[in-house]
This record gives sequence, structure tokens and C-alpha cells, in this order.
Amino acid sequence: MTYFFCNGKIYVILNKLQKLSTDQYDSFGTAKMLISVLTETLGITETKLASIFTHLVYDGVYASKEDRIRGGGCLELKKYVSEILGLGDNELTGN
Repeated sequence: MTYFFCNGKIYVILNKLQKLSTDQYDSFGTAKMLISVLTETLGITETKLASIFTHLVYDGVYASKEDRIRGGGCLELKKYVSEILGLGDNELTGN
């Protein structure tokens, strides 16, 4: 889902229901799938996505090791999305 504000209103778009394939079960594969779905459904390039993408909301399993102190795995989705899009460490926030 994509959330954005425009003219003082929040908008929510269901981009796509995407079933993960087996090559998307790791951190890098999930990040590539996310970027692919966003660029496809929003009709933008990865460069444009990198310039407008500011915050990523995700389930705990996709958190970083620092954020997920208990529980299951840490796929660090924000780290890999940032890496693929060429963003610096603090350009994309997430929780």
C-alpha cells in the first residue's frame, strides 16, 4: 500500500497483492520485489521512486537487528531497499 499526503488529505492506494516467489524469500529478493511492484503500479522509474520514497512501514520480521530485540528474524528490508535505490543510510526511515 502507498500512503501519501496531498492538499492536507491522506490518500491510500492498494498497489497490488503480490505473492512472493521462492527467490523473493530473502532480504534482497523481498526488497527487489517491493521496488518492482511500486515502480510498476505507480508508473515511475527507480530513480523517481528513490527521490520520493521517504518512509517504509513493515512487519517486525522485516525490521533491522537493532529494532527487533526479541522474536523472529531480521530481514532488514529498509537497508536493502535503500541499497538498491542508492539511498544513504538515513534517507529512508522505517518502522
